[in-house]
Amino acid sequence: MHTPVTIAKSTIPNLGNGMIAKKDIKKGEILADYTIGTKKMTPTEFRAAYPNGRATHVWAPKNESVYYDAKNAVKSVAGTANTARQTGKRNNAAINNNGKMVAKMPIKKGSEVFVPYGSGFRL
Repeated sequence: MHTPVTIAKSTIPNLGNGMIAKKDIKKGEILADYTIGTKKMTPTEFRAAYPNGRATHVWAPKNESVYYDAKNAVKSVAGTANTARQTGKRNNAAINNNGKMVAKMPIKKGSEVFVPYGSGFRL
């Protein structure tokens, strides 16, 4: 899958990397796939890896018993997306139940992509 985003320094100070638009992106455009390049885990594997149930960069589709862990994934551009929470910025993308990260609005070239860390994330 050709992706319109790349991994680069986040626009959030002291945060590290983030997902940055390589071109102008249209609303509804697929940016990345969270199921590619991440570690697929069963609920038992998730509990063993994260006994307190809190993890960074783990996504779980609703109503399914599977987790996708991007914490140590080197081939997952989707795992680099940050959230806009408490930054004054706005979430401009979301992950659908198929694991596709989709633009919720137009995103300008060079802008950072932000996704909400909600019930699908185990943070």
